[in-house]
Amino acid sequence: MGGVTLNNYSFESLEEYANYIYRQKDYPRWNLAFMMVKRDIYLKAFEILNSKDRITMAEDALMSFALWNLSNKFCHICDILYYYRQNDNSTTRSKNDEIISRNSKDRVFVIHKIKAISKKYKFNSKVAKVFVENLKYYEYCDRLMYRKINKIVFKIYDKYFRFKRRLRVKFGV
Repeated sequence: MGGVTLNNYSFESLEEYANYIYRQKDYPRWNLAFMMVKRDIYLKAFEILNSKDRITMAEDALMSFALWNLSNKFCHICDILYYYRQNDNSTTRSKNDEIISRNSKDRVFVIHKIKAISKKYKFNSKVAKVFVENLKYYEYCDRLMYRKINKIVFKIYDKYFRFKRRLRVKFGV
Protein backbone atom coordinates (compact mmCIF):
# COMPACT_ATOMS: atom_id res chain seq x y z
CA MET A 1 0.00 0.00 0.00
CA GLY A 2 1.42 3.34 -0.99
CA GLY A 3 1.95 6.44 1.06
CA VAL A 4 -0.74 8.92 1.87
CA THR A 5 -0.57 12.67 1.54
CA LEU A 6 -2.68 14.27 4.23
CA ASN A 7 -3.94 17.78 4.43
CA ASN A 8 -4.82 19.48 7.68
CA TYR A 9 -8.23 18.03 8.47
CA SER A 10 -10.27 18.12 11.65
CA PHE A 11 -13.17 15.85 12.50
CA GLU A 12 -15.63 16.55 15.28
CA SER A 13 -16.88 12.99 15.77
CA LEU A 14 -15.91 9.37 15.29
CA GLU A 15 -18.72 8.98 12.76
CA GLU A 16 -17.39 11.87 10.66
CA TYR A 17 -13.86 10.49 10.81
CA ALA A 18 -15.03 6.94 10.06
CA ASN A 19 -16.86 8.13 6.98
CA TYR A 20 -13.69 9.90 5.82
CA ILE A 21 -11.31 6.95 6.32
CA TYR A 22 -13.81 4.50 4.88
CA ARG A 23 -13.62 6.31 1.54
CA GLN A 24 -9.80 6.53 1.49
CA LYS A 25 -7.64 4.12 -0.45
CA ASP A 26 -4.56 3.99 1.76
CA TYR A 27 -6.02 3.60 5.21
CA PRO A 28 -5.72 2.84 8.04
CA ARG A 29 -2.52 4.42 9.33
CA TRP A 30 -2.40 2.54 12.60
CA ASN A 31 1.19 3.14 13.64
CA LEU A 32 1.08 4.48 17.20
CA ALA A 33 4.07 6.72 16.54
CA PHE A 34 1.79 8.89 14.39
CA MET A 35 -0.76 9.55 17.14
CA MET A 36 -1.17 11.83 20.10
CA VAL A 37 -3.86 10.62 22.48
CA LYS A 38 -5.19 11.83 25.80
CA ARG A 39 -3.95 9.72 28.68
CA ASP A 40 -7.42 8.76 29.94
CA ILE A 41 -8.39 7.44 26.48
CA TYR A 42 -5.15 5.45 26.28
CA LEU A 43 -5.78 3.88 29.70
CA LYS A 44 -9.38 3.07 28.73
CA ALA A 45 -8.08 1.31 25.59
CA PHE A 46 -5.76 -0.83 27.75
CA GLU A 47 -8.69 -1.66 30.01
CA ILE A 48 -10.84 -2.73 27.04
CA LEU A 49 -8.10 -4.78 25.38
CA ASN A 50 -7.20 -6.50 28.66
CA SER A 51 -4.83 -8.68 26.70
CA LYS A 52 -2.41 -10.96 28.48
CA ASP A 53 -1.43 -12.38 25.11
CA ARG A 54 2.04 -11.54 23.88
CA ILE A 55 1.93 -10.52 20.25
CA THR A 56 4.69 -8.92 18.20
CA MET A 57 2.78 -8.20 15.00
CA ALA A 58 -0.22 -5.88 14.53
CA GLU A 59 -0.28 -4.86 18.19
CA ASP A 60 -0.32 -1.24 17.04
CA ALA A 61 -3.32 -1.96 14.80
CA LEU A 62 -5.20 -3.42 17.76
CA MET A 63 -4.42 -0.48 20.04
CA SER A 64 -5.13 2.08 17.30
CA PHE A 65 -8.50 0.46 16.63
CA ALA A 66 -9.48 0.83 20.29
CA LEU A 67 -8.10 4.38 20.49
CA TRP A 68 -9.95 5.53 17.37
CA ASN A 69 -13.23 4.14 18.68
CA LEU A 70 -12.79 5.80 22.06
CA SER A 71 -11.90 9.22 20.66
CA ASN A 72 -14.33 11.99 19.85
CA LYS A 73 -12.22 14.44 17.91
CA PHE A 74 -9.57 13.82 15.27
CA CYS A 75 -7.09 16.12 13.61
CA HIS A 76 -4.62 15.36 10.85
CA ILE A 77 -1.72 17.69 10.41
CA CYS A 78 0.59 17.54 7.43
CA ASP A 79 3.68 18.70 9.33
CA ILE A 80 6.31 16.01 9.84
CA LEU A 81 6.81 15.68 13.59
CA TYR A 82 8.36 12.23 13.69
CA TYR A 83 10.71 10.33 11.42
CA TYR A 84 9.97 6.62 11.42
CA ARG A 85 12.90 4.37 10.64
CA GLN A 86 12.56 0.83 9.44
CA ASN A 87 14.72 -1.67 11.28
CA ASP A 88 16.10 -4.22 8.81
CA ASN A 89 16.33 -6.77 11.64
CA SER A 90 12.75 -6.37 12.84
CA THR A 91 10.18 -9.14 12.74
CA THR A 92 8.27 -7.28 10.01
CA ARG A 93 11.21 -7.66 7.62
CA SER A 94 12.15 -11.21 8.59
CA LYS A 95 12.52 -13.97 6.00
CA ASN A 96 12.59 -16.62 8.73
CA ASP A 97 9.68 -19.05 8.26
CA GLU A 98 9.08 -19.40 12.00
CA ILE A 99 8.84 -15.63 12.52
CA ILE A 100 6.63 -15.17 9.43
CA SER A 101 4.34 -17.91 10.73
CA ARG A 102 4.14 -16.24 14.16
CA ASN A 103 3.44 -12.88 12.52
CA SER A 104 0.61 -14.45 10.55
CA LYS A 105 -0.87 -15.98 13.71
CA ASP A 106 -0.62 -12.62 15.48
CA ARG A 107 -2.52 -10.91 12.66
CA VAL A 108 -5.26 -13.57 12.82
CA PHE A 109 -5.44 -13.08 16.61
CA VAL A 110 -5.78 -9.30 16.14
CA ILE A 111 -8.51 -9.75 13.49
CA HIS A 112 -10.52 -11.92 15.91
CA LYS A 113 -9.88 -9.55 18.81
CA ILE A 114 -11.04 -6.54 16.77
CA LYS A 115 -14.21 -8.38 15.78
CA ALA A 116 -14.88 -9.41 19.39
CA ILE A 117 -14.33 -6.00 21.02
CA SER A 118 -16.15 -4.28 18.17
CA LYS A 119 -19.22 -6.39 18.87
CA LYS A 120 -18.94 -6.18 22.67
CA TYR A 121 -18.45 -2.40 22.82
CA LYS A 122 -20.51 -1.56 19.72
CA PHE A 123 -17.54 0.11 18.05
CA ASN A 124 -17.85 1.76 14.65
CA SER A 125 -18.46 -0.88 11.97
CA LYS A 126 -16.77 1.10 9.19
CA VAL A 127 -13.57 1.44 11.19
CA ALA A 128 -13.71 -2.28 12.03
CA LYS A 129 -14.21 -3.22 8.38
CA VAL A 130 -11.25 -1.12 7.19
CA PHE A 131 -8.95 -2.57 9.86
CA VAL A 132 -10.03 -6.18 9.33
CA GLU A 133 -9.81 -5.97 5.52
CA ASN A 134 -6.28 -4.59 5.67
CA LEU A 135 -5.12 -7.05 8.32
CA LYS A 136 -6.52 -9.94 6.25
CA TYR A 137 -4.63 -8.69 3.21
CA TYR A 138 -1.35 -8.50 5.14
CA GLU A 139 -2.00 -11.94 6.62
CA TYR A 140 -2.38 -13.32 3.09
CA CYS A 141 0.95 -11.67 2.25
CA ASP A 142 2.47 -13.49 5.24
CA ARG A 143 1.04 -16.79 4.00
CA LEU A 144 2.48 -16.19 0.55
CA MET A 145 5.92 -15.55 2.08
CA TYR A 146 5.53 -18.60 4.33
CA ARG A 147 4.46 -20.62 1.30
CA LYS A 148 1.13 -21.61 2.84
CA ILE A 149 -0.71 -20.44 -0.28
CA ASN A 150 0.51 -20.45 -3.84
CA LYS A 151 1.00 -17.37 -5.98
CA ILE A 152 -2.10 -18.02 -8.09
CA VAL A 153 -4.37 -18.11 -5.02
CA PHE A 154 -2.69 -14.96 -3.73
CA LYS A 155 -3.19 -13.17 -7.06
CA ILE A 156 -6.89 -14.03 -6.97
CA TYR A 157 -7.20 -12.74 -3.42
CA ASP A 158 -5.17 -9.64 -4.30
CA LYS A 159 -7.56 -8.81 -7.16
CA TYR A 160 -10.54 -9.48 -4.88
CA PHE A 161 -9.10 -7.22 -2.14
CA ARG A 162 -8.39 -4.41 -4.62
CA PHE A 163 -11.87 -4.74 -6.14
CA LYS A 164 -13.52 -4.57 -2.70
CA ARG A 165 -11.36 -1.58 -1.77
CA ARG A 166 -12.34 0.22 -5.01
CA LEU A 167 -16.02 -0.36 -4.23
CA ARG A 168 -15.57 0.91 -0.68
CA VAL A 169 -13.64 4.01 -1.76
CA LYS A 170 -15.77 4.90 -4.78
CA PHE A 171 -19.25 3.94 -3.60
CA GLY A 172 -18.90 3.57 0.17
CA VAL A 173 -19.97 -0.09 0.22
